[in-house]
Amino acid sequence: MDASFMVTNRRSGCCEVIEMSGDLDIATAPQLEGVIDRMMVIPDHIIVDMSQLTFIDSTGLRLLMRASTLVEGRIWLKGCSRHVRRLLDVSGISELFCLEQDRLNGHRVISKGRAARMSGSDSGYKLGVEVDLRPELAQHRSDEMAENLAS
Repeated sequence: MDASFMVTNRRSGCCEVIEMSGDLDIATAPQLEGVIDRMMVIPDHIIVDMSQLTFIDSTGLRLLMRASTLVEGRIWLKGCSRHVRRLLDVSGISELFCLEQDRLNGHRVISKGRAARMSGSDSGYKLGVEVDLRPELAQHRSDEMAENLAS
């Protein structure tokens, strides 16, 4: 287990709450995958607290997308930094998630309906990207990622 990443989960009513901290990458993704695999009952919604996440790569995005296909309703990415939002936008998958940061609005949004579903191989997702959320590296990596995807 990598000490730079921690994931916990708990059930809260009809929601599964997943809290992550540290770096979510190819080395630490199996921890999140294990949490997703152990969900005994498919939740109506999943709340993912990303406020303590410092890094995410395409492996982490793929797991979030996988979770979006398992949930009955929506996934709320709570505490999502602007860099993660940009990564989701550039990857073309932001519509799969509720990105609302206000708690009451977030609960209202996830209770309204089901998440958009992926449509086979014609999805257009660009998942060969990563973002470092540490302030000194984040903007550079984010700009570099956008340039690479634009070409």
